[in-house]
This record gives sequence, C-alpha cells and structure tokens, in this order.
Amino acid sequence: MVGALAGVLLGVVSGLLVPTGPDVGSVTLSVGCALALLGLPVLVLGAVRLSAVGLLAAAPLVGWLVAALALSESQLVSPGDVLLEARPASYVYLFGGVLAGAVAASTAPALLPRRAPASSVGVALPALPTDAGTTEGVPSAEG
Repeated sequence: MVGALAGVLLGVVSGLLVPTGPDVGSVTLSVGCALALLGLPVLVLGAVRLSAVGLLAAAPLVGWLVAALALSESQLVSPGDVLLEARPASYVYLFGGVLAGAVAASTAPALLPRRAPASSVGVALPALPTDAGTTEGVPSAEG
C-alpha cells in the first residue's frame, strides 16, 4: 500500500516537472523524466527490500502508472487541456518510466534472500559416508 502511494506521489511530482529543465539546442532535458527514470527503480527496489515479498515489487510501478496516465488524460483538467503534451519528453517519461519500472520489478525479487522450501523443513537427510573408500555391508575382495 505504501509502495503504491509512493508511486502515485512520484508520478504526480515527476509528471508536473516533465516540461521543465534546461534547453540544449531545441531539446529540453526534462527534470521530470530524470526523476521518474531514476526514482521508480529505487522505489521498486525499496518496496521489495522492506516487504520481503517479490509480488509487491510492482506496487510502486502500478501507482506511478495510474498517476502518469491520469496526467495524460485530457478530461482531467478541462476539455482539451493536457498536462503531458505530445512532446518527445512526455513519451520518454511514459515509455521510459514503464520500461525502468518493469525491469526493476522483474529483477528485484532475485535480490531477496533464498529460503529453504517449506517441504524440506524438519526432514532429516540420511548421513553420507565421510570416507569415499568406506563400503559398509559389501564384502571385500580380500577375504
């Protein structure tokens, strides 16, 4: 729940900052894009670390996606107005954020510590011989 709310907050803040940033030639280096592309994987990895459940890795991504799609909806503000205009920075924000979050969410569960399977807990394994030459119960060739 907290991860999804953090994702929504990141989506709103970074979405409002998409049009801002320094101009390099005719291209605006978007602060919102950088915030989303760097912040979303951090939120996803943090959610996995704090929850220790791999399925919760997608919660910040889902929250961010809901906020990002709401900002791109034209009926949210007033008819005809959009917060994310059809500009390259907006497309980088949307597609890059989804890609960064999906990669982080799919690789984050691999960072969790491995646990013993529930079926093997409490089951004693037979002892193996410590000496490779020891063969108990097999007659030897010498005698």
